[in-house]
Amino acid sequence: RQTTAPLAAPLLPVQCAAHHDGDASAESVLGLALELEERRRTADDSPGETPPPSGRRSPEAWSERRSDDGVRVIAAGGSRRAVNASAAFAGAAGGGDGGADERSAAAATSSCEGAAARERVPLLDNAKAALIYLVVVYHTLVVYTSADRPEGIIPVWSAVLALLKPVVMPSFCLISGHLSCATLSARRGYELCQLVAAYLLFQTLYHTNNLLAYRLNGFAFRALPLQLFQPQAQVVTWFLLALAFWRLLLPAVAKLRAPALTALLLAHGALFVDLGTNYQNLLSFLPYFLAGHLLPPSCWSIAARPSLRLGCASFLVAASAGTVALARRGERGFGGVTFADAFAGVSETYDCFNGFAPDAARRRGGCATLRAAGQRAAFYAASAPLMAGFFSVLPRAAGWWSHPGHMSMFIYLLHPLLITNPYVMRAVFERLSALSGREVNVWSPADDGAVVSAVLPASLAVCALLSTPPVRRLLWPLTQPPLRWMLRRGAVPASRRGPAARGEGGSS
Repeated sequence: RQTTAPLAAPLLPVQCAAHHDGDASAESVLGLALELEERRRTADDSPGETPPPSGRRSPEAWSERRSDDGVRVIAAGGSRRAVNASAAFAGAAGGGDGGADERSAAAATSSCEGAAARERVPLLDNAKAALIYLVVVYHTLVVYTSADRPEGIIPVWSAVLALLKPVVMPSFCLISGHLSCATLSARRGYELCQLVAAYLLFQTLYHTNNLLAYRLNGFAFRALPLQLFQPQAQVVTWFLLALAFWRLLLPAVAKLRAPALTALLLAHGALFVDLGTNYQNLLSFLPYFLAGHLLPPSCWSIAARPSLRLGCASFLVAASAGTVALARRGERGFGGVTFADAFAGVSETYDCFNGFAPDAARRRGGCATLRAAGQRAAFYAASAPLMAGFFSVLPRAAGWWSHPGHMSMFIYLLHPLLITNPYVMRAVFERLSALSGREVNVWSPADDGAVVSAVLPASLAVCALLSTPPVRRLLWPLTQPPLRWMLRRGAVPASRRGPAARGEGGSS
């Protein structure tokens, strides 16, 4: 976004700081400011910039951009520098450390500058579209089938779930971290408030949905007090709470010497702390979020190299084929390893990610054991190449298939209200009972592979329904609660005052 707005007013604090304190760093900032002002006047006087015959920008060419955080990004001769007047003023007034403060401010906003300068990456929209579909598939299999139960393994579908666990939510966290900024501007503060408000709204909606489901089926359910922060079961709203926590913490974590290593140590140490259901996720998935934030923008062009894509995709295909083959062999297994044992280990590790120790883990002391820590480390190590393989098989170009990626947060938050609606569940279980030739319910879910295959088109229909424009126009206040009425005039950025202003429908 090009602009020729005057620079004199924003640079006034820098000039005052330079005259107030003779610090060399403030003088360098002032010199840069005067140089840029002179270039701006020259650009205003000239009718336009004529590119050299080679088609490249001349070394003297320069432009000014303003990122979403109010940081001016000045590009000159292919380089980019960020001048933050407030940071420079604070450093100069403090005396003696203005240069360090300026450098730290520029480093903290580097990811924001990259996000403001680069165009939208279609691969990330395609990834979110595929991931949100897999989320719906996963939850539908958990609700209506026995594929996620160690005692009711369905060979192919249980293998699919075992592969989805280290790929789907870790990839969502990685993308969210890559799109997050290490500065907390007014706009981002407003978005954090929206996340917390959406968390409270959907916790209330899920509680009401469970109340109806229990009462309509003749079971007792305690309506009050409303369990907003201590849910009795795992709910998808943990991601909203985690996203708000991570983005609030990111400005401080980004200044650490080794943020990724620190996140891994915290994630393993969290096993030995009783954080409870829905809160263990805040630390167990933190390494993925920070890894995504630390990825440079150029990583997607590097990952597009044919040789690298072929290698990563081959690993994913080989791992998928091996998992399905192991599942089909049943009790015979390979080399003394059966799918039942492997699936139990993956499920136990993933349950401990969510702060819920399954029965098998409780018999061995719960998740707070060295064994569980080793399993978590293995989970991290295995998920990295699987995620790379997942991104490698996705299309690079945008298309109709990218639209669910724009609406990913809508689908993520609304699909549990649809697939666990008591009336929908009753109708689906009756249909599954007719197809299976026996009574199918929550306690005795479907276990016929042919019947379970209906999950794929049903999940696709759910994604298509929840990503339609009418749903976005009708339900956007739930995923992006309008909070400007709570704030003073001018506190809410103008770009966030309408429904899904970005046209993404609340995408993360």
